[in-house]
Amino acid sequence: PLDAHIDHLDADLLRLVVGGLAHGHSDLVALAGDHVAHGAAAELVASARAVIDALPFERSRDLPIVLAGGLWPASARLRDGFASRLSEHVPNARPSVSAHEPVEGAVWLARREAGLLPPGDGG
Repeated sequence: PLDAHIDHLDADLLRLVVGGLAHGHSDLVALAGDHVAHGAAAELVASARAVIDALPFERSRDLPIVLAGGLWPASARLRDGFASRLSEHVPNARPSVSAHEPVEGAVWLARREAGLLPPGDGG
């Protein structure tokens, strides 16, 4: 989904951004970053809504949404854009950035599947 917005960047915009970087025009670079973050947030919200709509849960309860991966803590634009857009469609969604790396979850799942978790660790 993120690649779609990068691939759809207008060639002129890309030339302006590269030119802006070369000439120190940080406002232009920030504007391009806003454009990419806005589009990425829209795609991520669409994906999140598809998953949320398929889940059986009480719609009136708060819904924690854990954001995992390196972009979430690194990009306030992406986080804020995602949270804002998601709240328009799912007002009770409560997004938060994971304190753990995604690979930690993958290792935990593999250990659980192999029966290697200690008692009381969700296994």
